[in-house]
Amino acid sequence: MTLGVGKNGDNAQEVNRTLDLFRTHHCDVVVCATKSSGASVNALNAFLAANPTITIVRVPSNFVPPYVPGSISLAQASANSAVAASIEANIP
Repeated sequence: MTLGVGKNGDNAQEVNRTLDLFRTHHCDVVVCATKSSGASVNALNAFLAANPTITIVRVPSNFVPPYVPGSISLAQASANSAVAASIEANIP
């Protein structure tokens, strides 16, 4: 099994670059970050529409601002842990 992970989901160009890598490496399972709406989500949705056999599981998350700039708060660490657990639960 090939697992692809993309972390650059702030804009459509980065999402498309990540999706191209997933295609090139024939990934069986992928994790791809996007914003909650806008161009990056539209890029992912266009990819999924062009590849209807792909099953998608959306893992929602919310940005939790750090208590101290540049550090991670307990709330953000907890949110990150929940996202990681949800992703892991969907990997065969």
